[in-house]
Amino acid sequence: MSDREKKATFADKDVLMIGYAGLAGAVQIAEKKQQELLSRYPLFFIEQAILQKVLLQEIPEAATAMMSGVYTMHDMRNGGVFGALYELAKRMGVGLTVDLKQIPVKQETIEICEFFDLNPYELLSGGSLLIVTANGDKLVEELLEANIFAAMIGKTTDSNDKVVLNEEEIRFLEPAKVDEIYK
Repeated sequence: MSDREKKATFADKDVLMIGYAGLAGAVQIAEKKQQELLSRYPLFFIEQAILQKVLLQEIPEAATAMMSGVYTMHDMRNGGVFGALYELAKRMGVGLTVDLKQIPVKQETIEICEFFDLNPYELLSGGSLLIVTANGDKLVEELLEANIFAAMIGKTTDSNDKVVLNEEEIRFLEPAKVDEIYK
C-alpha cells in the first residue's frame, strides 16, 4: 500500500487509549524509591501508587478490542504515550492530533513525576495500549462495560504532523529518546 493509499485509508480515525500514561514507570519508581518519596508523601500514598500495578494487564483489553474491529493496536512501553503515539502514526503512515487533557494519567503518577522532575507522558507505560478505530465512541463504551478503562484521545490525520494540543499550546511529537525512567 502506498503512502497516499495509507493516508486515505487511515486518516480521520479515532485514537483511543486503554490504561494510564506513565503508570508502569510510576509503580517501579514507587517500589524502588520509597524512602525518598517518604520525605514528601505519606506511606499510604506510596502504597496506593504501588497497588496500581494491578492496572497493568493488557491481555483482556486486547481481546475485547480485537472483537470490535480495530485498524491497529500499539502497546506502550519505553518512551511513554508520546513515543507510542509517534511510532503508531509513523507505522500507519498518517499524522495525528491528540488532546493532552484527554490522555488518562493517575494523580499518583503526576506526583511521583513532579518529585523526580520527570514527564509522565514520556515515562514507561507498559500495560497500556493505543487503538485506532473508525468508531471510537462505541469501542470506549464496550470497553467500559467490560470494566476496562478507555478514553478517546484524538484522531488520525492525512498530514505528516504528529500534534499534541494543550488548549492553545501545540507540541509536535518526535521519535522517543531515552525513557524518563532512566533519568
